[in-house]
Amino acid sequence: MPISPSTARPSIHQLNPSEQPVASAGASPGLQVPRPAEPAIPDDPGLLLIIDGLTDPAVTAGLVPRASHTTILITATCPHVDDGFRHVPVGGLSPVDAGTYLRRVLPAAAEDDLSVLIEAFDGNPLGLAQGANYCLTTGLTPGPYIDRLRRDPARVLDLGHAADHPQTIAAAIRAGVTEASRDPAARALASALAWLAPDQVPEWIFAGPPVLVQRGGEDDLDQDQRLDECRWLNTGGTRIALVAKGKITAWKQISAEEASKVLVQALVAGDVGLLESVMATPAELAAAGLPKEVVDKVAAAALQRAE
Repeated sequence: MPISPSTARPSIHQLNPSEQPVASAGASPGLQVPRPAEPAIPDDPGLLLIIDGLTDPAVTAGLVPRASHTTILITATCPHVDDGFRHVPVGGLSPVDAGTYLRRVLPAAAEDDLSVLIEAFDGNPLGLAQGANYCLTTGLTPGPYIDRLRRDPARVLDLGHAADHPQTIAAAIRAGVTEASRDPAARALASALAWLAPDQVPEWIFAGPPVLVQRGGEDDLDQDQRLDECRWLNTGGTRIALVAKGKITAWKQISAEEASKVLVQALVAGDVGLLESVMATPAELAAAGLPKEVVDKVAAAALQRAE
């Protein structure tokens, strides 16, 4: 019997309505007042109780007995529900399992095409099922489907249908991003991840802050007792920043990898000045030979950001 977390308590009470009301202390003679109590799950070896989509362990607290012949299955997004349960993490399909599934539903597809499809969805069951369904519906092989997916992922991820799933993978992604974006920090992180996509997030982003090895008189280039230059040394190499009024304004030396790290930091912090420090200036674009209309657009955008 599948039930949702929001209706767990009344649904369980309907399964076991035999509890009798008892007289409450101080009540008038003959007046029966139901005692507030948790509904009891029937002890029935023939019953399978499924609570689907639990997000808060408090919803089911006290509902599940420590010993019961009833089989209870809870699907949850929270990492831990109750010590009395055996927790089974469910992730994406392994390449072997994904290949087995796709060979069954797309028996005529070439192995190379199936491998590309598995890699594109990284074993995501919903994506694989939806993609396979779209191929069957349209008569496409996985190769052309992946070509369409790469050209227009937002539209293609909304096409196709996975049996017994109410949403497409595009709708699931949108719902997840909407929920995550309620937090400003999460919204900034989502922007940074979108900028990095489709590449994996480099591990050095999560490393500790760089070690400042030079900062002081020798960095006061014009001897005005104000900091003009900072240098960092870390595992990614050396960075040399130009500083004005205590803020980084440009870089004399920075690698492409470190520049992307600074970009992420600027997005997370909402620091427009730091962001500008790693963006090409109109003069640099003009020197690189870009068309004048492109350079003018960049210059106008820079002025807008500065306002």
